[in-house]
Order: sequence, then C-alpha cells, then structure tokens
Amino acid sequence: LGYLTDGANAAGAALAGALPHRGPGGRVLSRPGLDFAQMVSAAPRGWLLAGGVEPDADTLGAGATAALEAAAFVVAVTPFDSPALRRTAHVLLPAGTFAETAGTFVNGEGRWQSFNGCAKAVGEARPGWKVLRVLGNLLALEGFDYDSAEQVRDELRALTGAVVADNRYAGSRVVAASTAAESVDVPMYAIDALTRRAPALQQTRDGRAAAGEC
Repeated sequence: LGYLTDGANAAGAALAGALPHRGPGGRVLSRPGLDFAQMVSAAPRGWLLAGGVEPDADTLGAGATAALEAAAFVVAVTPFDSPALRRTAHVLLPAGTFAETAGTFVNGEGRWQSFNGCAKAVGEARPGWKVLRVLGNLLALEGFDYDSAEQVRDELRALTGAVVADNRYAGSRVVAASTAAESVDVPMYAIDALTRRAPALQQTRDGRAAAGEC
C-alpha cells in the first residue's frame, strides 16, 4: 500500500514548507504556524488569498467566509473575478493561470518536473510568483529578489538537499480493501477555479454530479 498525493503538486508544496509545522525540506519548525482551520478561528485582520482561491467554493464552510468578510483587509491574487471575491476581498490582483507561468511539480516519486508557460497572461495579469515578488519588494521584505521562476526552484532545491521520497504505509492500523462505492465531497470538475469555468467539463456526467454523488 502506498500513498497518493492530494493534488498534482502536494509533494512539492510540502518540500517548499507550505505545511504550518514544517520548513523547506521537511525541517521541523520551532515556532509552527497555523493551519487553515486555526486561521479561521483566530480571525486575523488581514488575509492574502493566492492561487485562485474562491471563498464560496474552496473554503471550509460558512465560518471561513465569515472570517474573510469580517477581516480589515483581504487581498486576492487570482486569475478570475467573481461575486464571492468581490464580497470578501478589498483588492483583486490579476494573476495568470497555471498554463501562463513557469514552475515545477514534484510527483509522488520525488521527481522534479519543471515547465515553461505555454501562453502569455491576459491583459495586465502576471504569473503568481511575480505578483508575490512585487508585493515583497513594495513592503521591503527580505527574500523577494528573484528574476525568474527557475531562481525560486534552484534555491528550494539547495534548501531541501537530497530528499528520498518514501510513500510506503507508515501507520499501525490494518487497512482493508473495500468494494463499496465511495462518496466524493468535491466533484472532480469543481475542484479548482479553472475547471469550474470549463463548459465542456461541466456538461459531462461527473460535471453534473453534486457532491456525494460521484
């Protein structure tokens, strides 16, 4: 039995230190941050939503939307405009989609796979990493001097060192196979802002299925 990642780049996000209790390369942090549910409970005054997050479709229930609406300032770095974002965000910064930026995926094997953007971002939109870099520059923060996505990747590789991927089962519970139909909380064509806006995908059987019917 092995693990499959939740999403295309979950392993890459973990290596980059996206988990609140881990730094780059899985380093344990002496002062861990907050996970999403903890952030909602803490109700911070400011939020930065990145990666096309949409409050009405991507957050964990009404509590998250309420926390965003109650915040003093919310910035959304997003490829899309929507009524939900306009209700919760004070500023929308246009960013390109995944196809309009260079980047790197790390798969479950631990293989790094880099790519270039295959199209230019529309209008005044820019790749997400560039938007974040400029915000860091305007705030005079350290570590925001990158000129390319490749520089970000190379610095992360240097920080992670030689990481050997291991997706073997590490639990103690006995795992039994099941042939029963599994309920899906989020239909496959509602999982991100791009697929939610694809008419052809929404017309398929999976696209028409409500949560729990897949």
